[in-house]
Amino acid sequence: MHVRQSRAIAVISVLVLGGGVATASFLACATGGSPAQTGGDDASTESGSTTHADSSSSSGSSSGGGGGCDADTATDWTNCGSCGHVCTTGDVCNGGVCQVPCASPMTLCPGQPGCFDLTSDLENCGMCGLQCLPPSGGSVVGTAACAQSQCVFSCPTDAGVPEGGGPIVQCGADSGVAGCFDLTASTDHCGSCGTPCEAGSTCTQSQCCPTGDSYCSGTCVDVTTSATNCGSCGALCPSPATCSAGVCTGYTTTNPTAAFVDACAQTGETTVLKNQGIWKSTNLIGLPFSFTFYGVAYTQFWLQNQGTLGFGAPGSFPPPDGYPDCTGGGDPSTAYPAAVVFGDYDMATGPNGVCYATIGTAPNQQFAVTWSQVTDDSDPGSTLTFSLVLTQTTNTLDFMYETATGADGGIDSTVSGMNATVGIQGMPGGKFAATPYSCAAGFLKTTPLVARFTPVQ
Repeated sequence: MHVRQSRAIAVISVLVLGGGVATASFLACATGGSPAQTGGDDASTESGSTTHADSSSSSGSSSGGGGGCDADTATDWTNCGSCGHVCTTGDVCNGGVCQVPCASPMTLCPGQPGCFDLTSDLENCGMCGLQCLPPSGGSVVGTAACAQSQCVFSCPTDAGVPEGGGPIVQCGADSGVAGCFDLTASTDHCGSCGTPCEAGSTCTQSQCCPTGDSYCSGTCVDVTTSATNCGSCGALCPSPATCSAGVCTGYTTTNPTAAFVDACAQTGETTVLKNQGIWKSTNLIGLPFSFTFYGVAYTQFWLQNQGTLGFGAPGSFPPPDGYPDCTGGGDPSTAYPAAVVFGDYDMATGPNGVCYATIGTAPNQQFAVTWSQVTDDSDPGSTLTFSLVLTQTTNTLDFMYETATGADGGIDSTVSGMNATVGIQGMPGGKFAATPYSCAAGFLKTTPLVARFTPVQ
């Protein structure tokens, strides 16, 4: 019968695991009365189980009784995991756990219970403790693997981007920052490995362009403002829309047949600006519904006697005498969101003033404003009545002209709009945009007339 001595000899060992250091665990264990491990089950004949040292019954370690010794409970088969815990004959103690020895080609890794194939194990590749990880660099996460005891990694076939993504390539092995990169969009590897973009530029379609631009049809384009590449290459804004913040914004104009809407004749109407001359306006007034104008939702408006309705908060309120004049050369003080129904500097209101009223019920309401029997002071005796109608569901603006009578009793050049600005203007994305209808061109040849502004979808 082969007998192992139960008295452990204190041995200090240091295990090197893939560059890391694992120190052994030692306990002072009593040896008095500890049985020897024998072949088969001889050591457990009295109790039917492996016998533990008597002195370990209370705390698992002791230095009294029959004398003490130091045991590495991580590797000592006679004190495996705790003092006096003896492994079965033929087993080994690894990491404080009794286990069967590994059979080739599997290998025992100190401190890691179990057996490992060093040719393919991700956590122990080629040697115990050598973990295979994807490279830290790259714009796309790669996949690590252990093949024939060597760590290797691969890249996905593409970036998984629905639009514009390109094939993924391994780059940076020579610089020590290896990884997977999409050469169509990687600032460090644009178009090819090792080709970085300069500061202030980014990689788009494998080309370095100023940050914010895209590479479209052989050139770098600002897709936030380009009407032919609005938001993305090839996205065309229909005329007369403009591109603002990458979104087509603007209006088309038509001349539908529609009955004149007189706000002054509506129940609950409000009248303001009676008998007012050059540039008189109201304070801000709340709209009955949110109205989207050039892509911006407004809940407030103001009125002016010279045929203008303005949108927005106090910051957009115009300065005195700053009405939109299309012949004025783009005065910055007139760049505010507004609908200019008949913008004539000489326009003056009479006793009927300017009326406004809400028509219908939500969500199909209309908001109407009427300039009733106003006069152009440059044409004494002339009168005009016209309205602006905002529609809730469609966000359309209708310019409605009911009467235009000059001093001679007909539509002369003054009441036809020969000196008038007509159209709408907004500030989408903080940039000025306008959809003119007439600029000092005498547009009103006959009445009634409706000019409808419909937002581009």
